[in-house]
Amino acid sequence: MTEGTITLPRGTTSIVRTQIHGYLSTETRNVLIEDKQRMPDDSLVVGRALISPNTDGTFFINIMNPSNTDIQLKDKTKIAWATPIVNPEVQILAVHHQTTNGTTAFSNGMPANHILT
Repeated sequence: MTEGTITLPRGTTSIVRTQIHGYLSTETRNVLIEDKQRMPDDSLVVGRALISPNTDGTFFINIMNPSNTDIQLKDKTKIAWATPIVNPEVQILAVHHQTTNGTTAFSNGMPANHILT
């Protein structure tokens, strides 16, 4: 949520100080920030980011206003989702998707049955 009233000028990108409501400093240190996927008529776009909030839950976020009008965000406006990353030491080694020719790994373009584990 935002801190204080903020005006986002039309056609600009702004870096805004925000805070995760109810954040405890003992919680996970890595958080994925994503846009709330608002209705199409809402021109506000929040940049996706992996952040480590301060102990009070504050951090900076990238917000874009691609519209032709200024947007005003009132104090404590909820503008993004914050998802804790529970196990940051776990890494994704390959992502698979189903195609008409079988499963293909994006990591190297080889069919999944050719990947050694």
